[in-house]
Amino acid sequence: MKDLLQNHLLQILCMITLDDTTDATPQNVADRRLRALRAVQIPTIADAAASSHRARYTGGRLATAGGASGRVVPDYIAEPGVDASRQTETLAEVVLRVGTARWVGTRFVLRAGKAMARRRRGILLHFTTAGGDDVQESWIDVDLPPPPALPDRSNADAQQTGAAPALLEQVAYTRILAALLSGSSDLSVSAPEAERAWEIFEPFLAAWASDLVQLTEYPAGSSGPAWP
Repeated sequence: MKDLLQNHLLQILCMITLDDTTDATPQNVADRRLRALRAVQIPTIADAAASSHRARYTGGRLATAGGASGRVVPDYIAEPGVDASRQTETLAEVVLRVGTARWVGTRFVLRAGKAMARRRRGILLHFTTAGGDDVQESWIDVDLPPPPALPDRSNADAQQTGAAPALLEQVAYTRILAALLSGSSDLSVSAPEAERAWEIFEPFLAAWASDLVQLTEYPAGSSGPAWP
């Protein structure tokens, strides 16, 4: 939850919910993301407990697709260097709400886990009518190569060779560092954004620290627990 949900996945939520304003420019993306973050509702500890799940894997065989090795692994707490008393999760899920008229009634589910049945990274959108009836489901795969318009040669090479996700991640971090060195903060998180992200997740952390959310288990290589 600390590494992926409050950071990477929350940033994806921001990009989805950015306001379509007249002052939108490539230069003020960070300001627009901060406005989106401030629209995310901070739950009470009780609500955070009711709208989050956590689990860790037990022994099993990892997936063989999507770059996974297919090897057999022990229980997570039996892995080298793991302190079982810390109750560290390997699968986390939280539900967030955005307090604007445009997104009223919309559930934003952030979920990330290790040792799952398959590797998949993306955004699943459910389009509904005003009455709540499902109209369409759309999956956006974030493992796709970046668009051709990106200028540096490493991106072009990655696209032409169908580079593995690990290489694309390396290219992405290279772009972030290059932007920072050039004085741009469009691709990095500002201090106010980081503070707001932790404010949003503090109730979830408090609920988990108080054992208000049960730490369940799932076999490695499975689809995870059957959460409601």
